[in-house]
Amino acid sequence: MLVNKLAELIGTPTAIHDAGLYAIPAVVDERGTLGVIARVDWPLPTSVQLNLIRSAAATVRGFHVHLQHSDWLMSADGALHVGLRDLRPNSPTYGVAEVIVLHSFVSALLIPPGVGHAFVSLQPTLHIYGTDQFWSPDDEFGCRWDDPELQLPWPTLGTPLLSERDSTAGPLAQLEATLRDLGL
Repeated sequence: MLVNKLAELIGTPTAIHDAGLYAIPAVVDERGTLGVIARVDWPLPTSVQLNLIRSAAATVRGFHVHLQHSDWLMSADGALHVGLRDLRPNSPTYGVAEVIVLHSFVSALLIPPGVGHAFVSLQPTLHIYGTDQFWSPDDEFGCRWDDPELQLPWPTLGTPLLSERDSTAGPLAQLEATLRDLGL
C-alpha cells in the first residue's frame, strides 16, 4: 500500500551534526515514478519557499552558508554532488567536510544553518530546494567552491559554469572571519 511506503522516511546521519540524509519513498511502474518531496508528518523544518533549479552539465552552485535557515534538497533528475562543511564553531563536527551524491528519486538532504554547501552537476540536473525561511540576501555568505581549505573531495570537473558571484568569491578564511564577526 502506497501510504505505508510513504511513512517509511528514516533519517540517516551524515558526518555532520544535525545534517541528515533521507530516503525518498518512491513508487516506480511502467508509467514512471512518483516520489514524495515532503510531508507534514516528517521530522523536517516546514518549507516556506520551494525552488526548482535546472543546471547544465559542469555547473557549480556555491559554496554558500546561511545563518538563518535550513535547506531541504533533493534531485528530481540526475546526480547532484553536494559538498558540505560544518562552519559552526560550537558544533561537535566543526570543520568536518564531505561530499554526498543525491540521485533522483532516491534521497534528500537536510542542511542546517551554519553548514556550508555547494552543488556540482556533472550532467544536466533538476533539483528541488526548500527553505524554512524566505530567501534573503542578508543571509547569504560564501567562498570559493574549490578552496583547498574546504577539504571537499570533488569529482573531476572541467571548466565549471559559475555565477559571477561564485566566480569572484573569496577564500574560506575570509568567510570564516565574516561569520565570526557575525557571532557564529
